[in-house]
Amino acid sequence: MKIYQVGETGRLHASVVDIDKAKADPSTIKINIETLNRTAVITDTAMTKDVAGEYYYDHVCGAAGEYRYNVVAVGAGGRVTIKKSRFIINAAA
Repeated sequence: MKIYQVGETGRLHASVVDIDKAKADPSTIKINIETLNRTAVITDTAMTKDVAGEYYYDHVCGAAGEYRYNVVAVGAGGRVTIKKSRFIINAAA
């Protein structure tokens, strides 16, 4: 689990592959971030393409706490959640 500090920018990554495990680009790819008690921080926010099949979102870390995020991609096969993870933001020292 990644750990960031308040005020830091955390880069959250996601990879997309097709059925043959080759890097693929979906029609859309979005990220949702929420607190552990399910309070939305960001909803359906577009991610940035790095290279084919690789995407990221730069999250400016606000309040200290533990967060979870999920990435949803939409392509020819429909809507698929491709990644779920968590990260922690520590209070500034």
